[in-house]
Amino acid sequence: MEEIVSYLIKLSDGKFQLLNSMYDITLKQGKALKENNVELLNKAIGEKQDIIERIDILDKEFLEKYELVKRGLGIENIEKLTEPVIGFKSLQSKIRDIMDMLNKIRQVDDSNVKQAKINMDESKKHLQNVRIGKKAYSSYNRKPMEGASIFLDKKE
Repeated sequence: MEEIVSYLIKLSDGKFQLLNSMYDITLKQGKALKENNVELLNKAIGEKQDIIERIDILDKEFLEKYELVKRGLGIENIEKLTEPVIGFKSLQSKIRDIMDMLNKIRQVDDSNVKQAKINMDESKKHLQNVRIGKKAYSSYNRKPMEGASIFLDKKE
């Protein structure tokens, strides 16, 4: 069990490092949104997606080993463990650190979503102005009708 807990700690350390990178990328996304830099935003989204895929792999491995520990100790809930396995307290601390980092990322993401909505509203207004301008331009730039025109002047 101690070896598995030690392995879980290593997985948690790896996940924490990836989350730190994700936090930095999330900050870059915010900067890109504020500057309206689509290229930087797309790059950050791609990097973030790569990290998410790597975290998913670690999470799957973590869950398998975590279930193995629970089955090995014969318990349903690891929180009810009365005699902790060596390294378990350290694992709990790492998990708390991960949860704290996830909360930080969520806060920055919420801010980024608000900025993205502001950018979308500005784009909608700009697009609406372009449509109005296009309509005005087309009404002034009509081609004259082809064909002969006849003017009749009636005198009374």
